[in-house]
Amino acid sequence: MKHYLFYFSAIAVALIGCGDQNKSETAQNSASQPSLGVDRPPTKESIHSDATKPYLKDINKAAVKLTPNDLAHPISKYSRLDSDPLALAYLVAAQNAPAFSEEEKLARLSSSWASTTDAFQKREIAKSELPRIEKILSEYRDNHHYAISLSASSTNEVSIAKISLSPYDFSTKSFPIGINGQDCWGWAFRTIQKVGLNLTGGIVPCRITVEDESVAKSIEAARSSNSIVEEGTIFFFVPSVQGNVAQGVVTAARIQLINSQTNSSLGVFELKPQQ
Repeated sequence: MKHYLFYFSAIAVALIGCGDQNKSETAQNSASQPSLGVDRPPTKESIHSDATKPYLKDINKAAVKLTPNDLAHPISKYSRLDSDPLALAYLVAAQNAPAFSEEEKLARLSSSWASTTDAFQKREIAKSELPRIEKILSEYRDNHHYAISLSASSTNEVSIAKISLSPYDFSTKSFPIGINGQDCWGWAFRTIQKVGLNLTGGIVPCRITVEDESVAKSIEAARSSNSIVEEGTIFFFVPSVQGNVAQGVVTAARIQLINSQTNSSLGVFELKPQQ
C-alpha cells in the first residue's frame, strides 16, 4: 500500500521583545515550547501579523504515515473547526494524550461549572453537564478530518486571515504561496481556552497553478497592486493531540482569489496532495 511520508515540524510563535542578548535567548528558548497557560492568549490578528507570524522549526521530527484512506476522505465530510468557538477545545479534550480528568473537562467546557467556586453547586452542575459534554466529545473522538476558513473577515480564533502570493512563475505556470513557495501551511493557533492547533504541510503544493496566461495576467495585476483578497477553506488531518495541542497536516485547500477593487472573482483553485 502506498503511503505518504512526511515529517511534523514543531511550530513556535516568535516572541518580540527588548533587552540584552541573554533575555533574547531566554525568550527564544521558551518560545520553542508551546505555552498555553497564558493570561492573554494572542488574538488572531497578533498571531498572523508580520511581527509574530509562526515559523517552522525542526525540533521534533516524528515520522507519520497517511494512508490513501486518510486522503480519500470526501472534502464535503470534513468537519468545520471554526463553526463553534469551543470546537477546538472539544477536539483536544476528546483526543488529548493523556486523557483529561472529569474536572478538567468541566473547567474547559462548562461555563456554569467554571463560574462558581461553591463546591456543592459544582457537584450539582456536574451531574447534568458531564453527560452533555461526553455526548459532544463522542462526536470528536473518532473524527480526524477538519477544516478552517481562509478569510480576513472571520472572527474565529482558529482561522487564517490571509496567505501571501509571490509573483507569477512562468517556468511552473503558477503563483508560489508564501516565501518562494516554502512552508506555506505552517500555522499555529492558541485559543482563550488554552488549547492549540499546529498546522504543517508536506503533501499539498505551496503554489496555485494557473495555466491560462490571460487569467494569470489578471491575477498578477491585482497581486502587484495589493488589491487581491483570498477566501476559501483549508482541510487537514489530525493524527494526534498531545499537551493540549492538536497536530494537523494540511491535505487540501480550496482558494478563491478576488479583486478587491472590482469585487470580481479571479478564479477558484483546488490544491490537492502531490502524487
